[in-house]
Amino acid sequence: KGRDASQIAKELDVDAAMSGRLVQIGESLNISVQLTDARTDKLIWAEQYERKMSDLLATQREIATAIAQKLQLKLSGDEARGITKKYTDNNEAYQLYMKGRFHFAKRTKEDILKSIEYFQQAIELDPNFALAFSAIAESYNVMPSHGYLSPREATPPARAAVQKALAIDPSLAEAHTQLGSIYSNYDWDWAKAEDEYKRALEIDPNNATSHLRYGQHLWVVGRLDESIAELSRAVELEPLSITSSANLCLVYLNAGQKVKALELARKNYDLEPNFITGRLALGSALNASGMYDEAIRLAEQLPGND
Repeated sequence: KGRDASQIAKELDVDAAMSGRLVQIGESLNISVQLTDARTDKLIWAEQYERKMSDLLATQREIATAIAQKLQLKLSGDEARGITKKYTDNNEAYQLYMKGRFHFAKRTKEDILKSIEYFQQAIELDPNFALAFSAIAESYNVMPSHGYLSPREATPPARAAVQKALAIDPSLAEAHTQLGSIYSNYDWDWAKAEDEYKRALEIDPNNATSHLRYGQHLWVVGRLDESIAELSRAVELEPLSITSSANLCLVYLNAGQKVKALELARKNYDLEPNFITGRLALGSALNASGMYDEAIRLAEQLPGND
């Protein structure tokens, strides 16, 4: 929106922000990156990269490693491995995976089905792309909560995909998270679900989706204070994730914290008025706060098939 990096960093309550520009001309990439200290508004580091499209994955790892060094971050062994981890060496498969993530984030039925198509295409190019298998599981796992498929229809392909992901990479946090969701939402095996979520967070403590799904599980089993803590951590890690914020709103409502819920729900809705879970959170918060006229107006704006 034209704001500078230091202003955005302050809004997101972080010490530094990375901004950059990427230009693709044919198979050539020009990437300019700069890192700004939000506290002093000074440039920490800047670099320009001339690369081929086929080098994109290696360049990402190169930039991430350089930033960690410039910030003098003390990374644990798992965090350092996370920066250099290779999910795939196939650049085209990775591009397809990223397109899938883009569609998945929209959460409409058509977009989720499209995301599965992209993930499957990525796997065709790299059959050992565990992260793409895990993403297929996640796509199927969220469909029952939106009414797009029944749990009985969605869970078998989700389970098959996550088992494949873990067979390829047992240390994939995302796959343990999705297995936890299956144990929680379909099997109702609370102990196994808890084990999988904790394993995921042990592997990658900064995985926002793992905190989100674990927070949802804790909500289901009635541990609301712990749920709020996990969902708050997910929001802290990804401040612009409307999914995490919307779920936090709904748990706030369950816990009787209506003022917090409404404040967060309005903020979410302003960020993206068309996001389904965000609209649900705002409608629920308005309803709980006795603002029935506004809740009705919001409901009447919804498309007929929502």
